[in-house]
Amino acid sequence: MFHLLRRFVQSLSGRFPDESEASVLLEIMSEQEFTLWRTMPASDQRHSLKVVGRFLHRLPEATTAEIIGVALHDVGKVASNLGTLGRVAATVFGRRGSRFAIYHDHESIGITMLRDAGCSRDVQAILDGSARQSALAAFRWADNC
Repeated sequence: MFHLLRRFVQSLSGRFPDESEASVLLEIMSEQEFTLWRTMPASDQRHSLKVVGRFLHRLPEATTAEIIGVALHDVGKVASNLGTLGRVAATVFGRRGSRFAIYHDHESIGITMLRDAGCSRDVQAILDGSARQSALAAFRWADNC
């Protein structure tokens, strides 16, 4: 629960990562993948980079596809079109209403978005839970810190 509170506070800033912060992704992502990542709000982009950093700390031998999957793990949230307070409400009140339901289905929506963008099956595996267990465990840890 503490990590959610910290994420809320951090999400209040509208600052997008600068080019040097995003360069790690720009170097490994395809143009379509990076464009998809850029559709995420500033807070999700910053969160994504933090999760990637923690993920690599925990699993330094991660594959490029695993890193990309981790970076794009929340991309499906853009479909809900909810701001920070809307996301908090969706978390508290559950699947009430279509936008809250979309928010709660962000993993499956994200998989569809990745597939439509031409992402490999290995990138999608982080979101659908079929990646190797060590990568999934490192991802879950990194996302919930």
